[in-house]
Amino acid sequence: MNARRRIPLLLVVLALAVAALVLASRTKLLPSPRAALEGGGELALAVLDVGQGDAIVVRAPSGRTMLVDAGNSSRDAREVILPYLERQGIERLDVVVLTHPDQDHLGGLPDVLQRVPVGRFLDSGQASTNRAYQRTLEVALEKHIPSERARFPRTTVDLSPEVAVQVLGPQEPLLSQGDSAENNNSIVLRVRYGDTAALLTGDLEREGEARLLATGQELRSQVLKVGHHGSSTSSSPAFLDAVRPEVALISAGAGNRYGHPHKETLASLERRRIAIYRTDQQSTLTVHMRTNGYRVETAR
Repeated sequence: MNARRRIPLLLVVLALAVAALVLASRTKLLPSPRAALEGGGELALAVLDVGQGDAIVVRAPSGRTMLVDAGNSSRDAREVILPYLERQGIERLDVVVLTHPDQDHLGGLPDVLQRVPVGRFLDSGQASTNRAYQRTLEVALEKHIPSERARFPRTTVDLSPEVAVQVLGPQEPLLSQGDSAENNNSIVLRVRYGDTAALLTGDLEREGEARLLATGQELRSQVLKVGHHGSSTSSSPAFLDAVRPEVALISAGAGNRYGHPHKETLASLERRRIAIYRTDQQSTLTVHMRTNGYRVETAR
């Protein structure tokens, strides 16, 4: 082969190498068991980038789906949640969970309930005068969506035969003291697929974490959706040591006025060598779970 032919070939090889590097930068693979790429179907858990709020979509290998919270506003529903569902081909939500009636967790919920058929609605049942919350209850009634207050240990979630979804909190009586009672009464879910588990904590703070620890339930989970957007009022050392996560997912808005995630929380996670993923830096975070492994993908 002459020199003129070798040069174009070299350019093609270099271009392919650059393309491979770009693709690799968009998918972050964790040092998990090689079985993460083997066996069974896949459960996808996506923490959507709704800014300073929460919206999580879980899709079981069977195709059944669950939405946990719905962002801060109708705009979040129109521009993030509903387009995501459409891209994924999700035309029905089998379960919708509102962890607690804070605006940044329920703002888009009325729009979602209006637009997407829902099989079951779980609510923490806390009294609230929030307009979006009142509208959510109205739409659920209008659409004849079966609704109930989630409580440990009586509430069960049948998402799919191969996926265990446990409601770990809140429990009766609900906490009522202090400004953080609403957060501490968040619905807490543990989603387990085979040997892989994810713990979703809403806005749970330290008092709620302590109450959860006192129940003696199994909390160990490879993936933790960090409570209250990474606030220093959550993720106590005792709680992190009980969960022992390998991955921490933080949903927070870029440059938010609360300073979330707080540096104290980040330092505590880093000391435990927990891999940190943040929507304010990496946009939507998707955990692809297999029965004995997982990988994390970021949108950027």
